[in-house]
Amino acid sequence: SISDEGRADLFITRGGLDLFTVFDIKTSDNSSIYLTAKKMNVFVHKLKIDIKDAKHKALLNIVMSMFSGAIERQIQKTVEQKLLEMGNDLAELINTQVIPKIKIPFGERKEIVQEQVSTM
Repeated sequence: SISDEGRADLFITRGGLDLFTVFDIKTSDNSSIYLTAKKMNVFVHKLKIDIKDAKHKALLNIVMSMFSGAIERQIQKTVEQKLLEMGNDLAELINTQVIPKIKIPFGERKEIVQEQVSTM
C-alpha cells in the first residue's frame, strides 16, 4: 500500500476551452420581451495537471493522467452550472432594468429582435 499527499495545479492552456451559449428571447403582444439563459455548453480539451509537493510524483502523474478525462468533465459541468446561473442573473437584470426603459413600439421591437436573431 502506498500513501501520498500533495497538491495539483490545474491549467487550461490557450485555446483549451470552448463555450457555447443559448439565450431564449420571447415576445408577446403586450410589447414585452423576455430573455432567458437556456443552455451553456463548456468543452475543456487542453487541461494540464501539474503535481506538486508529492513523494511519489511519477506515480501520481500516471494516476492523474488516467483520471484527467473525469476531471475535465467535472470542470465542464461545474462551469456550465455557474455560467447558467450568471446568464440567468444577467437576463433578469436585462428583463427588469433595461427592457422596461426601451421606448419602442411593439411592432418595431419585434422586427429588431428578429433582425438581431437572423444576423447570428
